Formats: sequence, C-alpha cells, structure tokens
Amino acid sequence: VDKLGPDRYRVQYGFVTSCRLPNPKWKWDSEVANIEMGNEVKMHHATLKLHGIAVLYLPYAEHPVDFGRKSGFLIPEVGDSSIKGFILGDAFFWALSRNTDVTLGATLYAARGWAQLGDFRSLGYNYGLQAAYYGVIDEKGAPVTHQNQGGEDLRVNGWKDLPDGFRGVISVDYLSYYLFRLAFAQGFTEAINSEVHTFGFVSKNWNGYGLGFLAARYQDYIADILAIRTGLKQALAQLPDPPYTKAFTMQDLPIPGFVNNNKTIRARRPATSSRLTMRPALSSRQLSELSAGLTWCMPMT
Repeated sequence: VDKLGPDRYRVQYGFVTSCRLPNPKWKWDSEVANIEMGNEVKMHHATLKLHGIAVLYLPYAEHPVDFGRKSGFLIPEVGDSSIKGFILGDAFFWALSRNTDVTLGATLYAARGWAQLGDFRSLGYNYGLQAAYYGVIDEKGAPVTHQNQGGEDLRVNGWKDLPDGFRGVISVDYLSYYLFRLAFAQGFTEAINSEVHTFGFVSKNWNGYGLGFLAARYQDYIADILAIRTGLKQALAQLPDPPYTKAFTMQDLPIPGFVNNNKTIRARRPATSSRLTMRPALSSRQLSELSAGLTWCMPMT
C-alpha cells in the first residue's frame, strides 16, 4: 500500500468488497487500485469473483468507496440467440439524486433490429414512482415469414399522498402488440401472459370511514391471434362487481352482436368493443359497502 496524498492511496494486488470479512461472498481482485477516500476506487486488470470463483474480467473498473451511488455504464450484455441472432447491448445508469435515478440503454439484435430500454425510479416521503419502457424496432422481421413483430411495452406504477388526507395510486400497463411480447419477452411467464391491466384510484380513510374512486381498464390481447385470421380484436375496460352494485351489462345495451355469458363478453361478428366502468364507493363500520355503478359501452372502429 502506497500513500499518494492525504486521502489517496495505491494498493497493489488487493481486493475490494462490501461483504463481511474474512470470507466475502464477492470481491474485485485487481493488480493496481487507486483509492480516493470518500469518492471511488479505480481498478486496473480487475477480476470479479463469487465465492472465490472468477466470473468476469475487466481491464478497468470503478467502484464507489462510500455507500452512495455513482453514475456510469453498466456491464455490457453479450450473447447469441436463434431468434435474435448475435446480441450486444449496454446501458447507462444516471444517479440524479439520492432518491432518483434513470437507466437508459440499447441492444443490437443482429438478426432482427435493435431494442431500446429505459427505467426511471424516484422515491420520497410522500410519493413513489417507477416507469419502465422496452421497445424493439424489428427491421428484418421474423425468420422465414419476415413478419414485423416490433412493438413497445410501458409500465408505470406510482403513488402520492394528496391534500386533505387523500392518497392516489396509479398502475399503467401498455402493450402495443401482443406478438411483440411473444417474440421479445424477457421471460417465459411474461411471454404467455396476454392480459394487460391498468387502474388508478383515489382514496381517503378517516374515523373508521372510507371513500374511494377507482377506474380500471382490462385488455386481453389473445384476440390478436384471432385478428390475424378474422380481423377480430376486443378491448374491455371494467371494474370487478362489488356487493350491492347494479350496473348495466353489454346485454342490457342496444348493441347488436354481443351476448353476456358468465360475465365473459363474446363477439358474434368481427368488431371492437370497449367498456368503461366508474364506481364511487362509500364504506363505514356500520355499513359494509354502498356503491353505485354506471357502465358505458361504445363500439369503436
């Protein structure tokens, strides 16, 4: 160990870890490490080891010395896929503040096109927000058929304490194309999920009473598979039926071609339908729940 200044040191053939010694679960071994106390350590010829096994080598790496976060490029993504071809990507992590950060990245799929990703996170004492975006520009299309399966997926979740004791919560799930999820989903469970749920509500509780307003939208993209052959696509925005609620159904409205079978909407002819439900609810200790509902149905072209 060589002392280069009041807060600067040089360590040869040492290691960096934040685990408990003497048996750390992970560590960075390096030939030369320049340490600036309160800032960062710059490692040359660094090797990442998990339980003593080398898993990654980098000619140069940086690691924060304190417990703060540091902006910089993440570990590159390199791979190969029978569907996507050669894969090469990277992302940049930007620590805007102690409670807010952004991650922006791009990935090249040699056999298809390129993907973009973004992630925003912020957490405060009276709010929280996270938004994740993933999109693919499918320039070459699917193998054999060359069908363009590109699309976008956006997910937003947040909450905030509002004036007068109210609290607002929102969860947005947007999917532009179901075949995009089938082709480019990051996991099997996500790939087979054809449902998209979006909701938002405002609520207040005081002295045992509760008041809430909720709006929700449900969409099942399994109809996209039928749309390839028949041009059929269905979209449904709805809320679960609470107790003591009377709401109009699709069967109650003068729209031909629809039947209500166990609360499942089925179309007799190719069409697109949408239903929006808003039900304010009031609850108390004496009365379990009292709600009023109104369903509006409008055929879309």
